[in-house]
Amino acid sequence: MLDDFGHGYSSLMALTSLPVQMVKIDRSFTTGIGEDTSAGNKVLKALHRTVALATRYRLPTVAEGVETLEQADLLTKAGCAYLQGHFFGRPEPLI
Repeated sequence: MLDDFGHGYSSLMALTSLPVQMVKIDRSFTTGIGEDTSAGNKVLKALHRTVALATRYRLPTVAEGVETLEQADLLTKAGCAYLQGHFFGRPEPLI
């Protein structure tokens, strides 16, 4: 899995040079979507492109940091295959 896509060493080049099986989109990209702002709209467009790029490489995508129904709907409509975040459940202790 390519974790935190878009940050640090998880770049576009990693899609071609590593044996990646899934692209995990960093929460910093999901936080702003759903807000009717210029920045939120730009991030949503970037997410669409990211999912489209992963799809071209036949890689499923998972978006982390989903906290609202609106975010979940927008990410699903963008083609994101999997979602995770507090909207679905809070982290639980191991024991």
